[in-house]
Amino acid sequence: MDVLESFHEEECLDFELMERFSELLLNKLTQWANNEIFHPIGGELTTNTPLKDSVNAAAIVNKLSPKKPTIIIHFGMIKEIYRDALTFPIYSEKLASNTHNFKNKNWDAFKGARFKFESGVPDLMEYEISHICALFSSVWLEVFEEKAVKTHH
Repeated sequence: MDVLESFHEEECLDFELMERFSELLLNKLTQWANNEIFHPIGGELTTNTPLKDSVNAAAIVNKLSPKKPTIIIHFGMIKEIYRDALTFPIYSEKLASNTHNFKNKNWDAFKGARFKFESGVPDLMEYEISHICALFSSVWLEVFEEKAVKTHH
């Protein structure tokens, strides 16, 4: 990746949005894990997302309290996951159009297959959005609208 691509990717990363998405997702997953796994055995999972730039994560289990683990995900890791999700459609398109990686007999089986959507962002009806996705999209719209209002003032 060149410096210009890196710069443009960085410009698309919104700290507040990443923070709110990750918090929402981790809280939801932690709640599920606690309800389904840890609380029934008298334990509790906790998560921690320190504001560190390193792309790192860890699971910590204390031998004296093995039913109470902690998952630590540095914000640098969250940022890279978000960056990958954001740029995946763009790089997939570049890979398909600029290389021969998709020009072998295995991919021929997909010739003529219909696509769900034409662009990197699907148009979805409300009934097609799961509960957890609805939570994420409402957070995204909130932040987007707040930024739009700040930009116009």
